[in-house]
Amino acid sequence: MKKALLFLVLFCVFLPVPHEAEATFEFMDGKLRVKGRFEQYMVFLTNLPKTDLFYRHRGGPAVNQSIFTLEGLYNVVDDGDWLINFQSYLRYYYDSAPDWDDKMHRSFSTKRRMYKKYMTNRYDSDDWINEMYLDIYKGPWNIRLGKQVVAWSEVEMVQTIDKINPIDLRYSTPGIQPFDEIKLGLWMFRGFYNSELPGNLIFETIFIPGDFERTRTPFEGCWSARAPGPPPQPGSTGVDSNPKGISGQAGQGDSVYFMMDQAMPKWTIDNFQLALRVRGNSEFFLFNTPYIVDWTLSYWNGLDTGHAVFDDTERVNAALNGNALSRLFQAESVEMPYGRDVASWKRYSAVGGSFQSYIPPLGGVLRGELSYEIGRKWNRIDPDNVTLGVVGSLGDFAPGDIESDFISYGITLDKPFCVPFYGDRMQRWGVRPCWDVTLGVFGGYFLGNYKRIWQWSQGYGYKSNTFLTMMIRGGFRHNEFIPVLRAQYNPRNFGYISPGLTYMPGKHLRIQLGYIYFWANDPSIHRQAAVEERDMAYMRFRWEY
Repeated sequence: MKKALLFLVLFCVFLPVPHEAEATFEFMDGKLRVKGRFEQYMVFLTNLPKTDLFYRHRGGPAVNQSIFTLEGLYNVVDDGDWLINFQSYLRYYYDSAPDWDDKMHRSFSTKRRMYKKYMTNRYDSDDWINEMYLDIYKGPWNIRLGKQVVAWSEVEMVQTIDKINPIDLRYSTPGIQPFDEIKLGLWMFRGFYNSELPGNLIFETIFIPGDFERTRTPFEGCWSARAPGPPPQPGSTGVDSNPKGISGQAGQGDSVYFMMDQAMPKWTIDNFQLALRVRGNSEFFLFNTPYIVDWTLSYWNGLDTGHAVFDDTERVNAALNGNALSRLFQAESVEMPYGRDVASWKRYSAVGGSFQSYIPPLGGVLRGELSYEIGRKWNRIDPDNVTLGVVGSLGDFAPGDIESDFISYGITLDKPFCVPFYGDRMQRWGVRPCWDVTLGVFGGYFLGNYKRIWQWSQGYGYKSNTFLTMMIRGGFRHNEFIPVLRAQYNPRNFGYISPGLTYMPGKHLRIQLGYIYFWANDPSIHRQAAVEERDMAYMRFRWEY
């Protein structure tokens, strides 16, 4: 609570300062420019299952995150030949939801992960540094040294070729938060060369000397994840007196997560990450119609940030089976075989490309991405031991791994939809005559053995996955009110629909309200389908200074 009070004090300090949000604070005759924001982000679950009442109070916030950011730009050198800037983006947050709701502590493993580590950016010692780097320009060269976030994707809501920075999904999802807010910064060398070759080619090189982060998915008991396990039944020792038999223990999903986490690679040059990209623009004619295409070709090589491969599967299976039995009989959880020898994070490569161009016959901008993952390793399972229809059923891990290439793609069309019969009265009300509509299709496809792969994100026994997306954005009162509707659908009959509204009364304050409704015909077939009972309302109050 003391940290929450600190955020409130900082907010009140900057609130009365009169200045333009776009202009920032300037010091040292303009050599130093500073800006930032204070943000309060809250999530409330509105369709809470009865079994979850052991892990949280009804009506309390599932997320109550206070965010304070500070961005700085310092001009080190500017003498005509050299331009050197020092850029920084510092971000600190505190989630006070577990302070308000003490039941949430029951869904955190007290042995392996203190809940306070979840509440603040303590996952790594440098988590509070989102970006911090030297930005050096000389002639056609641009060199950036330091911690950075890279955005290679051309499409919204789904990543395909953009594999450099893993993302943090513990508090929000793409759409509610932009990718550059949930990406994890990495320490790297990034260089650009702006050539004079046809197409104005830009050559980019990224080298990361061993800084590794894994994709951070929601822990069990968090806002968008299932509870760790079944709560004690009425009349047992758990509910009425001592909840020791169930609280503070990791469920099956988190147990896998923790074992992979403990085997995370150390910072060594052997764990490097290398990426290359060429960007250009070309003009060509099709049926006497000129098209200007902005395109990229890319190559990436690094460790898989999504999952590790278990090496000692016999020890892992014994621990997971013992953990399941202990939950069934409300007994003490067995000790998990944590350690770096349990799992390995495997390396693979990916080649890809993207394009974007305005297409006159469609009346909009067409964007596309394609990624071909080469030599990706997956955990092997015994499919006979997977319980179909049960959310998160793991089965038994089989020795060895499966190497299967994977293709992913994304295509979107951004097209303005003009409101019919738009008249003078609507103009006086400040209604935008044309609203932005984005339609997308995304998918993935295994090229090798897929029936024995442990990969819940694709679903057992499925060779491919397809998602259809839609986003509609408008404006009222000259964009003082911006309504947004997002939706996603999978042909296996699960998805979500999310209406939202942003209110911007001035240059400093932003207020956003939204709701997400999930549905799934079978919650066990995909990780996203498993959150069908996690309908949520979210609110964001943001002050920019």
